[in-house]
Amino acid sequence: MKKKFNKMASVLICITFAVFLLFIKDNVPVIWGAICNFATILTPFVYAFGIAYILNFPYRFIQNKLFGKIKSKHFEKAKKPLSLLLTYLFLRYRDYC
Repeated sequence: MKKKFNKMASVLICITFAVFLLFIKDNVPVIWGAICNFATILTPFVYAFGIAYILNFPYRFIQNKLFGKIKSKHFEKAKKPLSLLLTYLFLRYRDYC
């Protein structure tokens, strides 16, 4: 009985998958349009993550190497914002050279 049930379930899964593939084949333009719209929405986020990844290296260098040796109670809070500001200033200066 259990073997017959497994065989019937496998056949139903195959039929469902075939119907799903036919549905996709008939609606390719609609599905492709949805994928393109989704990619259009995600494009600025991908660019932003890429820029953040690239800028993370100089940010960490400035924070750890340049400001890491300064041991001041008041300077500890300003270390991250100053590192970020210097990273962006270096990026802007590079554009003008």
